[in-house]
Amino acid sequence: MTDRPHRHDTGATITNSPHNLTAGKIRCLQQLATAGGVFAMLALDHSDSMAELLDTDRATPDPATMVQAKVDLCRALAPAASAILLDPIYGAAQAVSQGALPGSCGLIVTLEDSGYEGRQWQLESKIIEGWSVRKIKLMGAQAVKLLVYYNPEDKPRAEHQRSVVRAAVEQCGQWDIPLLVEPIVYPVGYEEQVSGAFLEKRPRLIVETAQDMTALGIDILKAEFPANGGDSDAAALQAACAELDAASSVPWVILSAGVSYEQFRSQVEAACRAGASGFLAGRSLWAAAAKSRDEQSRTQALAEGERRLIELRELAESAAEPWYKRPGVQMSHVEYGWHRAYASE
Repeated sequence: MTDRPHRHDTGATITNSPHNLTAGKIRCLQQLATAGGVFAMLALDHSDSMAELLDTDRATPDPATMVQAKVDLCRALAPAASAILLDPIYGAAQAVSQGALPGSCGLIVTLEDSGYEGRQWQLESKIIEGWSVRKIKLMGAQAVKLLVYYNPEDKPRAEHQRSVVRAAVEQCGQWDIPLLVEPIVYPVGYEEQVSGAFLEKRPRLIVETAQDMTALGIDILKAEFPANGGDSDAAALQAACAELDAASSVPWVILSAGVSYEQFRSQVEAACRAGASGFLAGRSLWAAAAKSRDEQSRTQALAEGERRLIELRELAESAAEPWYKRPGVQMSHVEYGWHRAYASE
């Protein structure tokens, strides 16, 4: 018999939810968050940047080296995280099978095949060959992650990217698993790259992108910080995050984008106070450990990464908006007999 997903009658399970959150999705979101409903998540799905830090060939990194690095980082840092993001090639099943991922930590697995940094000829998303939402669900993960390079002003490519997201939304609905989308804005054309025009419009593009992506029915938005690196005025940063919060119709978290820890901590505070439900941090927590070449320095870097993660988690728990308090996200009355319609063919 062909193994196929079921479609879900969301109205029989959860009502008054514009995000189509079924009981299955809600349960997954609970497992990704802290007890207070805040996302304190660690990103370890990197390939290009991880290979660079490990001093291996970025195009064809040594699989054993990549796997060992990700498993070691996961083992050291995952206990302090509410969830961890891993890729299927070097990290997800390996961390599970080697006992590096504790049962208390949720698991998000990457769907897209894309270099983390992105290049002009790699901007249209595609799925990892031989991989699918179905497989992510079957391996026991709590969410699917999809990175899309997106610029609302790049019309033909923007529509292609929206179609990729729509397809992922549909598949995640069929398999009753949340979809986390990470849109990365980019300059259009050489002139924008060299003139500085892109940096001027980048905060606005991030806000518009949030509105476009969350309108497609995704479940969590992993957002870039809506300001440029040189911006430091606290009130202006808070206002920028408030615009992003207003644009997102779903719970959102802030990403670290490789900035310094000190800068990211300020960004997490501004984002959470504006309505974010937490963070999904990567290199600002583990880059020093990944590039360490001796045991002593690696041990010290891992301890510092854990300290930073705990600090960010405590900050988010004190300031962030729990995911279930977003407008429209609520667990309503479940009518008697709901199980007959749920997961029906």
